[in-house]
Amino acid sequence: MGCGIVVGLFLPLVGVVLAGEPSTVEQARGVIDLSKLTVPTSMEVGQATVSQFVANGKGKVTAIANGIIDQLKKMGCTETKDGSGASRTETYVSLGMEKGGFRLYLSASQSDENVFVTVNNLGNIDVSTLPAPAGAKTTFKNSGTFLFTTDKNVADTAREVDAVLAKAGWRRFHAIDGSAPAEDEFRQWEYFLNGISLSVYVSIAPAQGNKTSVQYGSTLMDNDFVVPDDVQSIALSDYPDLEFRAASSKSPEQAIDFYLAELPKVGWKHRSDRGFRKKEGTMLVFVRPERALTVRLIEKDGKTQIHGEEIPPSILDPKKEEPKAPAGPTAEEKLLTEIRDLLKKK
Repeated sequence: MGCGIVVGLFLPLVGVVLAGEPSTVEQARGVIDLSKLTVPTSMEVGQATVSQFVANGKGKVTAIANGIIDQLKKMGCTETKDGSGASRTETYVSLGMEKGGFRLYLSASQSDENVFVTVNNLGNIDVSTLPAPAGAKTTFKNSGTFLFTTDKNVADTAREVDAVLAKAGWRRFHAIDGSAPAEDEFRQWEYFLNGISLSVYVSIAPAQGNKTSVQYGSTLMDNDFVVPDDVQSIALSDYPDLEFRAASSKSPEQAIDFYLAELPKVGWKHRSDRGFRKKEGTMLVFVRPERALTVRLIEKDGKTQIHGEEIPPSILDPKKEEPKAPAGPTAEEKLLTEIRDLLKKK
């Protein structure tokens, strides 16, 4: 996409996903929304979003797992047939399911009377088809996992992986509160394309003659967002609230035009009655149902600094307090009035 990396394909219908193309979050929501899942009242829900459902509490693991599986089946999901680790015991259940090209993975375990359950949307891509560096040797692959080895060290392999993924359109990001650790024997990097996040692990594999091992795995993100295509470093927090930071060589005016044009394509509507444009900086405000996002643009060090941050929607339209009706007379005031009236009659 020449104008920018947009976490979303410009498709006319939500839920319509092109084969082989990473979907947007909103397209995924139109196919399967994990936030709709429920559990018994004996359990507490820790996360319920379009991409992940997490809960724990009292119960029997098989009953809890079966209840969620039944809900997923009613939503149109079917069990996957690619041999991706289905397991059922008295204390553990794991299962892969799918719908409309999206792969789900359910895991439920029991310790004493406590049950912990997660359901993840792994996205709509087949990670085994993603590029690997020249000379890589596959050790395992299915639609959800791609493992291969190289004869080069961790650092060189990581750089080659980064190059082939970037050429395929994947953009690397790091956590908003810091960068990914870089050690001699380990790299853990995160990439995204549209609404799909790709985790890449590069490490030494002693069991394979100390070759360098690489693993790809994907998940659906929780939010669609956009950054200009010239951005070199992206800091991102995808949950519980969306926040991203980047720096672009675009001028502030070009960056403003970019966000006004591209964020609406992934579901964020511009609130022209909110925000501001000043010499010292600009703040644009975007909304979608029950959510709001500010994008601040400030010119600094020769670049436009970008800071997108989700805010409570109530801040935009605070409720006005209803004017209080004048308080009526007290009992004492009523009594004094009656006495005065009696005196006047006399």
